[in-house]
Amino acid sequence: MAVTAGPRCVHQPSALSRRWASRAGHPCLNLVLCIMGILSYYFSVRPERLGRALQVCESDDDLWKYVNEWEQQAKGGPEGDYYSGSKQWDGLWWMVDPARQRGEGAPSNALGKAVVGANRLFPNPGTSHLIYWSWRLVSQEEVGEAAAAFSSSSVRDRFDPVAALTADVYFQFFQLRPEDYEHYFDHLTRFYNLAASRGRAVLVVLD
Repeated sequence: MAVTAGPRCVHQPSALSRRWASRAGHPCLNLVLCIMGILSYYFSVRPERLGRALQVCESDDDLWKYVNEWEQQAKGGPEGDYYSGSKQWDGLWWMVDPARQRGEGAPSNALGKAVVGANRLFPNPGTSHLIYWSWRLVSQEEVGEAAAAFSSSSVRDRFDPVAALTADVYFQFFQLRPEDYEHYFDHLTRFYNLAASRGRAVLVVLD
């Protein structure tokens, strides 16, 4: 599979995993979420606000503290400041980006960058672009490009579970219906359109 879990996986679940485990009320779900990487998370942020945070942040963990604080005053959902998806991100990425179809580990077009993030903010030499819990940035300019690409695209005829499984795309058993991906695509379209209209950048983390 193209995505690799970072060395912190079993020992240090992210804040997002812990929050979902708490909501689910299951004491073992931290470990399950950590190992499976259930979520994708998108946060719309003003570039100047992010710039101030990055002046003092030296790691992904440092930035998590800021995002957790920002989230307390933000509105969630596809028409809000942040949006939580699911493991559908890998299937959606495969549908919209030829790089994923070729088995490459980094996005190559506007939609791919929007789904999995364009550039890691705190890269570690020799590690994959798609390390769990590492923050990736979609710049203000790239958000505008993504919004335009979402508005002129569709995944309605791109669902091919046999080909996707052959390409080692991650599917959960309940995500084998085309409407699941159309729903996710529609939510990201609304999210990126709003972010673009506000002049925002977007932070992406895969958890």
